[in-house]
Amino acid sequence: MSISINKNELIDFISLLQLSGNFENNEILLNVSETQMKAIAVDTNKTMAFRGVLNGKFEKWDNIGIDNLKLMKEFLKTFGTEDVVISIVKNKLEITSPTKKLTTKCILRNPQYIINILSEEKFNELVNKCDKNVYGITQDIVSQIVSYASKLKNGDIILKGENGILSISREDNENEVVAQFDLAKGEAFEIKVNGNFLEILKTINSDISISLKNNTPIYLKSINTNYTLEYIVAPLKTPEKAPTA
Repeated sequence: MSISINKNELIDFISLLQLSGNFENNEILLNVSETQMKAIAVDTNKTMAFRGVLNGKFEKWDNIGIDNLKLMKEFLKTFGTEDVVISIVKNKLEITSPTKKLTTKCILRNPQYIINILSEEKFNELVNKCDKNVYGITQDIVSQIVSYASKLKNGDIILKGENGILSISREDNENEVVAQFDLAKGEAFEIKVNGNFLEILKTINSDISISLKNNTPIYLKSINTNYTLEYIVAPLKTPEKAPTA
């Protein structure tokens, strides 16, 4: 069984699943049906979970274990063609050009040995708990947040919303960055997250919806033409003084 797919679209999707930094994920359980590729996983510290869905016309492969996302992405980059053909040959994922002049093979892992999986039922339960106080943020503002907060290499990040203003602050050894953005009015919040939260924002290449509520995990959703990514991030201890609505 073979699937013809746009190379760059697949590279983008793998990058979103792989993430980077402390959230970097190099293995994934990928469920392939006739209409979508889907992955649901949790990081090793169980502080972040995500679900990625790529829509398209595929073959039904059910679950396959990708052993090395980084290598798979590097293999895909070697192809000069717009599309590639992927197939399962014994225990390997074979990637070929339409003319078959170039072939690469990635070993697959037995799905039962992929340990970072999370059931769809559990992921949906988490979404239902934190999909509240939702805001829309443009891609441009997401990029600005990453740019400003990345000026400091360490330190937790505090997201504060009140009276239609979103404030992002980061402090490291008494050095501090504070940036403010317009935000739709809603329930006031003040949430502290680990600096690794930026690793998620760095992958975003679309507008997002994000749920920001005190003492509740952050739920972030990015929807593109052919794929959807959802992230749930556990907050750190809530600051002592939180704003009131």
